[in-house]
Amino acid sequence: MRERSTWCLAAMVVGVVGPGALAQWTFTNLHPVGATESAAMGVGAAGGTVRVVGYAAVGANYHAALWGTTATSFVDLHPVTTAGPNSVAYATDGVQQVGVVFTSSPIGAASIWTGTATSWQNVTPVLPFGTAGVIYGVAANVQVGATTTGGTSLSRQASSWSGIGGVLNRGGTALLATDGASHVGYSGGQGFPIPSAVNAGLWMGSNFAATSLHPSGMHSSSAAGVSGTQQVGWYQASQFSDSRRACLWTGTGASKVDLHPSIAVRSEATGVSAGVQVGSVYVTDPANPFGTVSRAAAWSGTAASFVNLHDVLPPTYATSVASGVWSGGGMTYVSGSAWNNTTSRTEAVLWVFTADQACDSIDFNGDGLFPDTQDIADFLTVFGGGVCAGQQTSEPPCNVDIDFNNDGLFPDTEDIGALIRVFGGGACP
Repeated sequence: MRERSTWCLAAMVVGVVGPGALAQWTFTNLHPVGATESAAMGVGAAGGTVRVVGYAAVGANYHAALWGTTATSFVDLHPVTTAGPNSVAYATDGVQQVGVVFTSSPIGAASIWTGTATSWQNVTPVLPFGTAGVIYGVAANVQVGATTTGGTSLSRQASSWSGIGGVLNRGGTALLATDGASHVGYSGGQGFPIPSAVNAGLWMGSNFAATSLHPSGMHSSSAAGVSGTQQVGWYQASQFSDSRRACLWTGTGASKVDLHPSIAVRSEATGVSAGVQVGSVYVTDPANPFGTVSRAAAWSGTAASFVNLHDVLPPTYATSVASGVWSGGGMTYVSGSAWNNTTSRTEAVLWVFTADQACDSIDFNGDGLFPDTQDIADFLTVFGGGVCAGQQTSEPPCNVDIDFNNDGLFPDTEDIGALIRVFGGGACP
């Protein structure tokens, strides 16, 4: 597969501002049959397969949930072996799902799943005086979150795991996201009766070397997403107003880029992937000038690139939030939830952006002859796991990229269809 560059993907997301380009966004209602409430908290992919996590209310209880990209793919992750009634999955890297299982209210267990309820692992460190835990992020078998010792939020510590080995006290209060090499979260927020301000932080590498992302002169900040050199979250200038503003960093507090759009009263960014940032903005309620409503949002590095994802939803939805994002192969998947006025419930939703696709060259075997039926024959050979004539004779070299339509999915029979269409003079998609 030929990966599109971060710059190109960002440019495509900028292009969705406007009615025509907005048509490149679609939405899927993931709400499972029989649930009274649901929300999609995170999204990730591995091997070309996209996975979404969150929760679905079964009766009066929340159950950690796993989906593919359809409502019918729903898997209930709530472990039957626990006495606790509730669980939530916050993030996935496409292989593992992470979150919390409440083994006894309000004590939560830091939790890892690999696709089924029976795969659940409680990875909360065991200490003599009792510990609660939660995992908020996962990538490349690194999990990050927080543990609380002694049964009080005043002793919350940023924590990490590698499979099942938990490490406390990473120098902060909570880690909210990781890309495997970089980890973000916040410090502070503890104290009684008035908690301290929180400060966004970045922790790097296996030794979790800390760097502050807190913007100078601001009251509070927190980082909630990380991808490569980019971190996202929010900052707040004053403790006396709910004035959070979504922002983007690239490694330091001074690098802050304000993502807050002009229409918003408040905003925050919750996820980032391959140059695409997502979160929520709060705008004046059209039905109540003294109230606000939330709108799921996407950006590509600037406030001007703001895309109102709520506009993709049917008019029955009154509010929406975006929680997570994964981008690759010309596709962007955004997990979130929206309040449905018709059903009177919060429902898990998935937004999908499909970039204008450009197919590969129809000279698949690189012999300079096209259109040439040998290209189709060689493509089918490689598609089936073999090698084409060019590789057997070493001249000319043969293309081994079978993701012909560059949609990030392979092996995929749609690549064969696209090859045949382009071979006959048709369009790629």
